[in-house]
Amino acid sequence: MSVSAHVSHPVRRSQRFKVNFAIKLFTIVQQRKCVLQGRSHDLCEDGMAIYIPAELQRGQVVQMEFILRTFSADWAWRLLCAIAKVSAAVCSLKTLAKPSRTRSKNAAANSRPSISVI
Repeated sequence: MSVSAHVSHPVRRSQRFKVNFAIKLFTIVQQRKCVLQGRSHDLCEDGMAIYIPAELQRGQVVQMEFILRTFSADWAWRLLCAIAKVSAAVCSLKTLAKPSRTRSKNAAANSRPSISVI
């Protein structure tokens, strides 16, 4: 008699895309306002996974900022997010509000982070 076990994997609500660009996270750590620099990991319709050098709490509300470069302009994006999941140095962020986008004032600066989709 043969028995087969079926392992079900949860279906993702939206497709994920591997990305790699610099981010800034504005938050409060140990009752102090701080700006943390990190890297994006993957991006989906509901949010983003990031590498960040701090231990954040699930449910904590943060503001994230990053710059996307295009051929015609650089755009600074700012999003209000909540920490959805934390594991080691990777945090999953869920977007809470519609992101705001502004044209970057430092269009000629060489230190801008750039985006690359893997």
